Amino acid sequence: MIEKEILINPSEKMINGIKKLRDAVGSTLGPGGSTVLLEDEIGRPHSTKDGVTVAKSLNLSDPVEHLAMSVVRQASMKTGDNAGDGTTTSVIIAHEIISQAKQVIAQEQESVNIHSLCDAIKSQMKASIEYVESKKIDVDTSLLSSVAKISANNDEEIGNLIADAYSTLGKDLVFTMEESLDGSTYVEAIEGTRIKKGYSSGYLINDKEKSRVIYENCLVMISDKKIETIESIMELLKFSISNQKPLLIVAELEQAVMQAINVNKASGKLRVNVVSPEGVGNSRFELLEDLCVMTGAKLISDETGDGMFHITPDFLGRCKKVVSTSSETTIVLPSETADAVSNKLEEVKQVLDKNQDKSLIYHIKDRLSRLHGGVAALYVGARTEVEMKEKKDRIDDAVQATRAALEQGVVPGGGVSYLRAAKRAERWSKVITEDLYKKLALKIIFLSLQEPIYLILQNTGSEQTKIMTKVYRNKNHNYGYDAKNKVYGDMIQMGVVDPFKVFKNVLENATSVAVEILTTNATITNKRA
Repeated sequence: MIEKEILINPSEKMINGIKKLRDAVGSTLGPGGSTVLLEDEIGRPHSTKDGVTVAKSLNLSDPVEHLAMSVVRQASMKTGDNAGDGTTTSVIIAHEIISQAKQVIAQEQESVNIHSLCDAIKSQMKASIEYVESKKIDVDTSLLSSVAKISANNDEEIGNLIADAYSTLGKDLVFTMEESLDGSTYVEAIEGTRIKKGYSSGYLINDKEKSRVIYENCLVMISDKKIETIESIMELLKFSISNQKPLLIVAELEQAVMQAINVNKASGKLRVNVVSPEGVGNSRFELLEDLCVMTGAKLISDETGDGMFHITPDFLGRCKKVVSTSSETTIVLPSETADAVSNKLEEVKQVLDKNQDKSLIYHIKDRLSRLHGGVAALYVGARTEVEMKEKKDRIDDAVQATRAALEQGVVPGGGVSYLRAAKRAERWSKVITEDLYKKLALKIIFLSLQEPIYLILQNTGSEQTKIMTKVYRNKNHNYGYDAKNKVYGDMIQMGVVDPFKVFKNVLENATSVAVEILTTNATITNKRA
């Protein structure tokens, strides 16, 4: 049994741990951000400006500091998973909320109830998000390029490549990343599709760095029947092993079956990925039928009369590559199914033309978009392995941020939107006179949300106070300072923008984790020798 160590009132150590995380990732923020040189577990170097990569590499010797740092790191990673960017800003704002709240509590002494203060912070931060949301704008092609460029640390080539691909292939485009053989970076449209479901178990992950399941030259099994016993698919698993090819299973699995697969995957006997089907009823059946056409698999279903114990390797399809995250799966299709997919497209188009039921039109259009493809291979060129990893990190951020911008629009970047939310907090704090907790919460938000622009300016060597004051006093919501080109103006027109989805997730996750830390009064850690 592991002996535990209890610490009451650990706030000082917790803040120290969070500050170490904040200082490490904060140096990467903005156009003047520095790269961080990391060492992995076996001593290999990795240079990056990606905040979440830096955060993942940290391990602190003090257990309480490490515990607090890990909690904030999880929140920042959640921002990255949900919105594709904003990991560094989440850490910075979470640290500021905690620090400013601690100062406020110290000044007010025993008169402050921490839970009431935290409720007020959450309420007022929600109002700040709604305020900025009212100012967001939809994106066009030029703004797409700006979003991608900024998220790729101001790499114009990458920004233009990603924006052009989205403009040509549509907003539902999915990227896969490959290493270029000739050293150049370029995009190619490929035959592929996407499932809006991710891997079914974390034990399946084989790309630990990106938390993904990724395989090439896969066998594909598709079923709309639940797999209730491991014996029912044993022949397919043996076929996968004997042919040394990974297996993608698109089906629901009983827990016992999933556990058996996890055990065999962990032991190295199986290379397998499991993804649950989308939809319900007839819509699920049609989506799985389409996927069968695209991969050459035969659908296992009650509708077709094929029982689980009658399936053979003849039911398996193929795919060139499969990449699963926690939320979606991208499949690169084999060339031999192209004619069948084309025929299926025409069939579904005819169904759409004849259908008058508005509730079904969205589903039919969704089927068309998946059959059309909308997958692009982004080939990344670099001179060294270190440069390749760093460039892939930046491209991944840029792709996710561009998708977020297409989904929910954009707001002024460069820390300006956070400063506008801070200004809104100050304005309301002057109006509120009787509610102590609202007033304190607004003060904390006002001070915390200035930190992103302050740090961006600090990293570029700009004069923070002068610039921030000028931007703050300007009544134009979009007015700001382009720290890269060192000019004032309309941030939207200058192309310095952030996806609103990133802004929203940053504030929600930073607030959530800050409240969690503020309301913690004890830690229990494993005792070190």
